[in-house]
Amino acid sequence: MAEELGNSLLTIDIEAEFLKFLRNFTLQDGKLKYLDRVKEMIDTGKNSLEVDYPDLYLYNPQLAKELEEKPDDFLKYANSALKRLVEQINPDYALEKGEFYVRPTKLLRTIRIRELGSQYLNKLVAIEGIMVRATPVKQKMVKAKFIHYKSASEKCEFYWPEEGELGDILEIPPRCPLNVHIRTEDVKPEKSFYVDWQKVVIQERPEEIPPGQIPRSVEAVLTRDIVDKARPGDRVVVTGILRVDVQGKKARPVYGMYVDVLSVEVSQKTLEEIVITSDDEKKILELARDPWVRKKIILSIAPGLYGLWDIKEAIALALFGGNPKETKDGMRIRGDIHILLVGDPGTAKSVPGSTLVKIRRKGDSEEKLVEIGRLIDYYMNEYREKVVFDKESEILDLSVTKLELETLTYNTAQGRSEWRKIRAFSRHPSSGVLLRVKLDNGHEVEATLGHSFIVKREEKILTIDGADIEEGDLIPIATEAVNIEWRKVIATEYIAGHEGYVYDFDVDVTQNFAVEPSGAFLHNSQLLQYVARIAPRAIYTTGKGSSAAGLTASVIREKSTG
Repeated sequence: MAEELGNSLLTIDIEAEFLKFLRNFTLQDGKLKYLDRVKEMIDTGKNSLEVDYPDLYLYNPQLAKELEEKPDDFLKYANSALKRLVEQINPDYALEKGEFYVRPTKLLRTIRIRELGSQYLNKLVAIEGIMVRATPVKQKMVKAKFIHYKSASEKCEFYWPEEGELGDILEIPPRCPLNVHIRTEDVKPEKSFYVDWQKVVIQERPEEIPPGQIPRSVEAVLTRDIVDKARPGDRVVVTGILRVDVQGKKARPVYGMYVDVLSVEVSQKTLEEIVITSDDEKKILELARDPWVRKKIILSIAPGLYGLWDIKEAIALALFGGNPKETKDGMRIRGDIHILLVGDPGTAKSVPGSTLVKIRRKGDSEEKLVEIGRLIDYYMNEYREKVVFDKESEILDLSVTKLELETLTYNTAQGRSEWRKIRAFSRHPSSGVLLRVKLDNGHEVEATLGHSFIVKREEKILTIDGADIEEGDLIPIATEAVNIEWRKVIATEYIAGHEGYVYDFDVDVTQNFAVEPSGAFLHNSQLLQYVARIAPRAIYTTGKGSSAAGLTASVIREKSTG
C-alpha cells in the first residue's frame, strides 16, 4: 500500500482523501453536496456518481491534478472510496450492485478536437462538439468465462481476468488454474459478464473550423449507464480518457485515438424531449390569433442584440420551416430552407462583479469608474419589470429604459479606442471558475473561461476564448489618449470557488469594452452562439450526412449596423 502514485500522494492517501471529500464537501448553505448525491444515487437505484472537477480542485488541488494526470490509477481508488461510503450507508445496496463508478464532469478547460495529440494520451480530457454518429447499443464482455476439461473427469471453470475488466482485446490466459493450456474455443460467451457499449463520433463545432478546412472528428466509447445519453445532432461536452486504439493492430507503429468516456453533458434538450402542457397549448393558440405574432417572434430572437432584423427574420422562418409543395409536372419542392451566417460565434462571456469599467452618459464628457456588478445590479433592480430571462441569464435592453450610457471600446478597423453605446446589460450565475491573465506591465485581467479576448498573434489580430490564450500573446490596452498599446501575456491561471453573478455589456458595433485597471479590451459578440442554443441541430455539417442540394447563399449588409 505504500506504492507511490505520481510524485506526491501515496495510493492509500488517494482513497482516504477522496472519501473525506465525498463526506465533507460543503456548499455555502451548509449542505453536504456529495453525501446527499450518494444518498440520492442509492434511492434512485444507480451506481455512478458525477463529481464536478471545480469542487475537487477547490477541496484539494493535489487530488484534482492526480485525476487529470493519471485518471486510471486515480479512479481505481476513487471508485473504491465510493463503494466504502455506500457500504457504510446501505450495506445491502452495496452488496446488490457490487461496483460503483465516479464520473468526473465540468473540467476547467475543454480541448479542441483538432488539438488532441499524443501529449494527452492516457490523461483526462474534456472535448466539446456535435455528436454526428452513434452505433446501436451493443454488449461488451468484461469478464470471460472459460470452461475446459483436463480429462474426461476433470473440469475447470474460471473467470478472466481475476481482477479488473477486459480491455479492447479479448485476452486469453496462457494456462488455467489446473495448469492446462487454454484455447480460444474454451470461452463461453453465454456464461460471461457484459456491460452496455456504444461507439459515437464527435465532430468539432462549426465555429472552430479554420477557413477552407473540413471538420475533424474523434471516436468515443460510451459504456454502462451513459449509453444513449445523447443522440446524433446534440451538442455535447464529453469527459474521458484519451486512449490509443489498438483493436486489430498487429506489429504496426501507427495507431488511432479514441476517448474512453466517463461522463456526457448534453448542452440542450432536443425538440422531441420538450413536453407541451395544456397551459402551453392554450398560450400557443392565443398567440396564433395575434395579428402581430410574426413580428413578436422575430423580436424575441436574441433580444439583447441590436438590429439584425433580416437575420433574425431568417432564423425565425428556419425554425418554423414551411410546407412541401409539388408542381404540376411532379417536381417536389421541400419546405425547409438553408441559412448561412458568417461571423464571430461568441460564447458565454462575462466578468466578475468587482471588475472596474469606464462609463459616461451620452453627450457628457465626465467619465466614471464603476464596478460592473454594482452598476448592472442597480439598474436590474430599477427596471425589474423590463428584464428578460433567457435560461439562467438576465438581460436588460437599455433601449426600453431612459438610460443612454457609453463605455470605452476598441475599434479594430481604425486601431484606436473610442466611446460606444451600451445596448444591454446581462448577468448570470457563475460556473465557479474564472481565468486570470497576467500582463507584463504588472496588471491582471479576470473573466470567465468563455470570455473572448482581442489578441495579436504573429502580427494577426484575433478574437479567441480566454482558455486559449497563450504566453506571448499581445493584448490591446487603453491609454490616456485614443491610441492603444499592446502588452504581452506572461501567465494564465484558473481560479476556482467564485460565487454569485458574473456580468457583461452588449456594446454597439465593436462588441468589446475595456476593463480597469489593466485597460484590456474584452470581446462579447454572441449572435451565432444564440442560434446554436435555439437550434443546435441546424448548424452542424458532416461530409457524409449532409446534402448541398438546393443550398443558396445570399450576402446582405445589415441596415442598422452596416
